[in-house]
Amino acid sequence: MPEQSTPADLQAIVDAFTGPGQPYELVEQPVDDTVFRVFKNAPPHLRALYRDGLKFAERDFYVFQGERYSY
Repeated sequence: MPEQSTPADLQAIVDAFTGPGQPYELVEQPVDDTVFRVFKNAPPHLRALYRDGLKFAERDFYVFQGERYSY
């Protein structure tokens, strides 16, 4: 039987991706009167997000029930 993950294990995994200096680093950013946690390295707008996806145009984006979807 596989070992169960603890909340501390799961938090360590999240921190490995969202901690300082990581690709999905989270920072706090005020918007009006509310502070949100946002991705520090997020593209500035949707156009940049789609443009970045062109780097992977020949790869599968995802596979679901045998159907392949590309960028």
